[in-house]
Amino acid sequence: MEASITLKEVAKIYNKNMLLADLSFGIKQGSNFVIIGKNGSGKSTILKIISGVVNIDNGTVYINGKNINTRPLDVKQHIGYSPQTPLLDTNLNLYQNIDLYARLYGVGNNEINASILNWFNFFGISKYLKLYPENVSFGVQKIVSFIRSIIHMPDILILDEPTMGLEPNQKTKIWDSINRHFINKTIIFTSQDFNEAERYADQIAILHNGNIKISGSQDHLMYLTQGIPKYTISFSVLPDEMLVNKIKSIPRIVKPVFSGFELEFYAKERQVFFEVLKVAIDAGLKDMDAGLSTLEDLFINYVNEENVE
Repeated sequence: MEASITLKEVAKIYNKNMLLADLSFGIKQGSNFVIIGKNGSGKSTILKIISGVVNIDNGTVYINGKNINTRPLDVKQHIGYSPQTPLLDTNLNLYQNIDLYARLYGVGNNEINASILNWFNFFGISKYLKLYPENVSFGVQKIVSFIRSIIHMPDILILDEPTMGLEPNQKTKIWDSINRHFINKTIIFTSQDFNEAERYADQIAILHNGNIKISGSQDHLMYLTQGIPKYTISFSVLPDEMLVNKIKSIPRIVKPVFSGFELEFYAKERQVFFEVLKVAIDAGLKDMDAGLSTLEDLFINYVNEENVE
């Protein structure tokens, strides 16, 4: 399938530090693509680069085959961008913030008013239409920022933590509006919510140390998570230092973590689990549980530079 967005050898330096280094990846047209990563990993910067808000120090970005550096106006007409922190004009009320944006993107005069009113009604915030940003909550500002990004019905929607700080029903409405009105459109978003990433993205990328560590469909990533079982063991007595060191010294045990009376660890080989279990029985085993890793487990392993393949 044709790529809507392509980054080739993109680099970005921030405060003399390399934030993004030789970053290359593509986003298929019509896909929902999520980037997950630690705070400060560069997720927001990637979205700002794709939306044209931030310039790159090296490399090339293509939107629908057009170089964003050489044809910025052509590219931006097809993009809707909602930043993590709403950047609303404090000199304009909420209605005017969206009205101005719609006019800049060529939305017809007859459509603007009806469209704004419909979206405010949908999100249940009509009573705030004439209020200024400083007089409403962060959640309302976030919703207005989202409405502003979709008011011209762009082909590519770029959303930085679109549901951060919202109430559950507001989060649901955000995704309902996307699923209803942006079918077969390209959506790229960031999220710290692994459930949200799994539910709403068909392509998932893990960002760490300025590069994409792994990316692919949910099926592909779930296949990887199933490759390394996760175990939890509870002890009847608090593990002492000798027990902790003994378990951590078992060959091929992955990321053993003690928390109070509990131990969590990963093991690709069943024999490793049996070795831990034998030690645990001798030390006062209380309970145990085994299951398959989740997307969050996969993320933890990759950002801690554990190779789980």
